[in-house]
Amino acid sequence: MPRSHPVHWFHLLLLLSLLVVGTALADDTPTITPQPFPAPQLQPVGWRTETVPRTGGGSYVLLIIYPATAAGYNTPFDPSQGPYPAVSFGHGFFQHPDRYQPTLEDLAGHGYIVVAPESELGLFPNHAQFAQDLSDALTWLENENSNAASPFYQSVDTAHFGLSGHSMGGGASILAAAADNRVKAVLNMAAAETNPSAKAAMADVHVPISLLSGSDDAIVPYETNGQEMYNNGHAPRLLPLLIGGYHCGFQDNPFPLFCDSGAMDAQTQLALTRQNLVAFFGLYLKGDQSYWPYVWGPFTLNNPLVSVESDPGMMLAPFAQTQQGNPGVTLSYTVTLTNDGEEADSYGIFKVGNQWPTVITPNHTPLLNPGESVTIGVAVIVPASGGNRDLLILSARSDNDGLTRQDAYIVSRRP
Repeated sequence: MPRSHPVHWFHLLLLLSLLVVGTALADDTPTITPQPFPAPQLQPVGWRTETVPRTGGGSYVLLIIYPATAAGYNTPFDPSQGPYPAVSFGHGFFQHPDRYQPTLEDLAGHGYIVVAPESELGLFPNHAQFAQDLSDALTWLENENSNAASPFYQSVDTAHFGLSGHSMGGGASILAAAADNRVKAVLNMAAAETNPSAKAAMADVHVPISLLSGSDDAIVPYETNGQEMYNNGHAPRLLPLLIGGYHCGFQDNPFPLFCDSGAMDAQTQLALTRQNLVAFFGLYLKGDQSYWPYVWGPFTLNNPLVSVESDPGMMLAPFAQTQQGNPGVTLSYTVTLTNDGEEADSYGIFKVGNQWPTVITPNHTPLLNPGESVTIGVAVIVPASGGNRDLLILSARSDNDGLTRQDAYIVSRRP
């Protein structure tokens, strides 16, 4: 079944956002109204289980959720939109993967193969073994991709593997990412400290990572878990905090005992979780540029439901500027781009969304070593007609991965 591509929706929503930009705040921060998430049409999803081998011997049961010709248990795999990136998902402590299945099916329906080990489900789980199980699930997919007898033959994008998980499984996803160089991106939910330490393992994770957390989490408080993991990490890194989100709110079917609660509605939390999964993996596993506004901005601004701490490895300053001028006047702005990452990088410079004639110099930076900066000049010509204000999103994109961005905002007005 053909899928609509989200980029068309994004262009429409970006134009709409320009129409709803409010009056600049006292510090010149532009107000951008959050827009609906442009989800593409979902493919049908099937699911089944397999017994797969473990590194070092033994086996475990693996839940596999995949794009299918029809929805349901053991329905035929649909290779038509492949090869598909894959995400290995770790469940929480004493939680079966089926407690997350609707969310995992949502991700699979956006064009992913999702694998979730049904292992380490007891009272005394081995976290290191669970992390290895997450990696072994990806190895099983690699083998299936090269097996001519497998329905997944040549349909797995083995160059784009991701990791996810909740609570204990979130911590295990960090352990796995630190040890598995096939992994290209990690997004987990309410990641918990593990043994060995996921907090310490963050120092060895060198791929984009998003530590989705809830402000009302009473089981794995973000202050002593997600925040400390973020602090130990490397760019590009994100700490999206769902305001009122809670630990069991990341589950579609929460365990009936020992759960917490929060101010956020459960369905809202699940919707935001799915949006984060689709946008982050869409950007970093599919390379779909239309998702960057939902990962790095501008639609992460001024959303009362989410607070995001982010480190893209670059800095644009000032964050926002405003000037005004009569028709025919050229308004001149300067923005400083600093490489505050750990590797040399260069950056493409883009103007997004604005309508008034604009010249940016340069539109591509030289290679900047860590700590080095470059000045970007922006000239906006005030036209004689049209609207009385214009919002320019100045976006810098890393050449190292071609995906990570940082934005600055320029509002120009007629008196």
